[in-house]
Amino acid sequence: MDSIYNIPSNNETNPGNKQGEEKLGIGIDNNDNECTICQDVLNKPVCLPCEHRFCSGCLEGWRSRIIADKTKTCPSCRAKIPVTKAMVSQLEQIRNMRTCLENALVPPPNGEDACEYCKKFYKYLTDEDVLYIRQLPPDLQQEIIRMNLKEGLDMFNDNIKDLEDQIGDGTELLEEHPDDAYEELPLAIASACGDHGIGEVLKWLGDPPVSIERINAKSSGRGESTLLHEASAEGSLRFMQLLLQYGANQDAVQCTGFSPLMVVTCFKHLNSAGALLLEWGADKEIISSDGEKAIDIARDEGNMELVNLLGSPLGGRRCELVGLQSRSDLNGQTCAVGRYFPGLDRYAVRIGEQDNDDGDNELFVKVKSVNLKQRDRTPKDPGFMVEFLGFDPETKNNKWTVCLT
Repeated sequence: MDSIYNIPSNNETNPGNKQGEEKLGIGIDNNDNECTICQDVLNKPVCLPCEHRFCSGCLEGWRSRIIADKTKTCPSCRAKIPVTKAMVSQLEQIRNMRTCLENALVPPPNGEDACEYCKKFYKYLTDEDVLYIRQLPPDLQQEIIRMNLKEGLDMFNDNIKDLEDQIGDGTELLEEHPDDAYEELPLAIASACGDHGIGEVLKWLGDPPVSIERINAKSSGRGESTLLHEASAEGSLRFMQLLLQYGANQDAVQCTGFSPLMVVTCFKHLNSAGALLLEWGADKEIISSDGEKAIDIARDEGNMELVNLLGSPLGGRRCELVGLQSRSDLNGQTCAVGRYFPGLDRYAVRIGEQDNDDGDNELFVKVKSVNLKQRDRTPKDPGFMVEFLGFDPETKNNKWTVCLT
């Protein structure tokens, strides 16, 4: 992964010819009900001004692949594709990040640890990097911070210019499919997703049932992050569960193409959040703006636990046990699928619907893939329900209740 900011790189080449189009599987004719990118029935069709129609997701993937084509042209006729709302939001996000770097202080304020200060801007630092920097003399630590800040500013300036060239005056925006519509998530609400602000967020959401447009609202000031993105980044498992119960889209993407699953794969301490998203059917194959999948990010970060889950068909999924002979008493029960053992074609699974924070009495067994039937959690079949009871100022903890369904 080039950077935690997930800015598209500019090193890809534009096919720009018939041979390139054939390599990407794109035809010339556009049937009324067929997307010529995936060559399947249109899903959430988007119509371009040239009147060619494509799946919403396919068109966004096409735009992400053809990085060098700054004008972003139609796959069929090369007419210009209008600017998307996500591109405008991405430009705003990068400008905000550049401002943060411009205002960063060297040395860090109030004697703050150089590594922790640096990780505010460069969270891709590994544990080995942190240990190395902390062993350096203070003057060298400050020099490393200056180098990182300068590198970040150069990168942001290049990406801002690239996006400004693409967007131009930004007067023509690509009309989104109605199913992709969402409300604007206020910056204050997005920022309140930490432990102390959950009550404020739920007050803004209102009593259930919460509308799809509101539960999946996006904050233009935070790169089109949703509440689920914010809760996932905090590693707040019960809050994530509550949002998913309300109908939050586990595959919503930021302006950089990052889903909540991609966010958590960046950090080893968020593995439990990643496992929860997988149990809710999070798509492992979503491609970010710089062409990466969740497994690519996890591998770059040395997060091999998630690499194993993401690299196997049922890894991390919630499944139903079927066809067991020696343990027929377990047939029909649900389980959370863990590590895959390819030599044995077996998965380690956790039986039942235990709460993620309560593993005292969990039962683990190894079963073959043929004995697992995927059964993702859904708002109608969540396995267990959580309810927020409020923040306790004395213990500084949130209070929740959990009940099996």
